[in-house]
Amino acid sequence: MLLRSVTKHVRDQNWVAVGLDFVIVVVGVFIGIQVSNWNEARNEAALERAIIESLERDFSQILSEDNERYLRTIAAPEDLARLIDAIGAGQAPEPSVGWRGVEAALLAYATTPPSPTYDELLSTGRLSRLSNAELRQQLAEFERSRLNEDGLVTYLVEQSFGSPLYEHVDLDPRHIGLGLSGSYRWDSMIETLPYLHERVVYINALANWRQNSHDLAQRILRIIEAERK
Repeated sequence: MLLRSVTKHVRDQNWVAVGLDFVIVVVGVFIGIQVSNWNEARNEAALERAIIESLERDFSQILSEDNERYLRTIAAPEDLARLIDAIGAGQAPEPSVGWRGVEAALLAYATTPPSPTYDELLSTGRLSRLSNAELRQQLAEFERSRLNEDGLVTYLVEQSFGSPLYEHVDLDPRHIGLGLSGSYRWDSMIETLPYLHERVVYINALANWRQNSHDLAQRILRIIEAERK
């Protein structure tokens, strides 16, 4: 239709009409491009909202479901330090206090859980879908902190094999649940002091990284909350 109109106007040498036809074509193309860009931007915004909502679920779950292990990991350095001080002073602590120190020395709790959404964004190369640079940075910091936890837990688990503590501790094999159950022989615990002094350094480092990951998870949720307002 438009082509016939342009052809007729050219044949009639009606240059004003030809100019108007040209303007109509250009405007139509421009509007088409703008509508396409608008649809693409709308789709991108919807995808980003879905990603942010998924991240919010991940980090809310990380903070809620892993809270008990987090609290035990954070308390472990102090629990072990009390046991070390008691052994050094030759004064037996309360049984529950001593056992918490033994438990802290023997266990290395699982690290902060990952964010499945962040892992997927990395593996698919879609991290750039997040327009908030601060959010991307904090997610990367969180993952680095988690990996530091992983390295320390791996070392602590390997170090615990053949630990001299096992010669002075009787574990309850029937215990089910978080932590350990059993008893220890106080009179011979002095023999474990060098091992405990070495162990507490790494347990303290693990607690620091665990706290860092926890703080980053909370910061990420605050950024997401602000992003969604």
